[in-house]
Amino acid sequence: MAGGIKVYFPYPKKGERLNNGKIYNLDRENWREMVSSGIVLVDFYAEWCPPCLKIEPILEKIAKEYESKIKVCRFNVDEDDEIPRKYYVQILPTLFLFKDGEVVSGIEGMANPASIKKIIESIL
Repeated sequence: MAGGIKVYFPYPKKGERLNNGKIYNLDRENWREMVSSGIVLVDFYAEWCPPCLKIEPILEKIAKEYESKIKVCRFNVDEDDEIPRKYYVQILPTLFLFKDGEVVSGIEGMANPASIKKIIESIL
């Protein structure tokens, strides 16, 4: 605390879990490890993006509901642009569903819970 003002950063350091402990923070260093096996939902986002902030509670619920079946992760496009460029991310938020490292489905823009669950259920 500096000068009586508490500074709060809502996102933990790279590689740590976010929010409810069920969403993982991705970066270039942990990308391959996290996405290469199993089913992984990745949210490409930016902290300045209002729809990205709106989708966060939806992702928290999805992560909790599908906890034993998939990993839910977020990738901040402002911290690294190499991976978003590789997957042609142009709209925020963009959700991609990976299975064993390969993109199997995705949603660009603000998605509702039913749409996200539909793509997850299609691969389970």
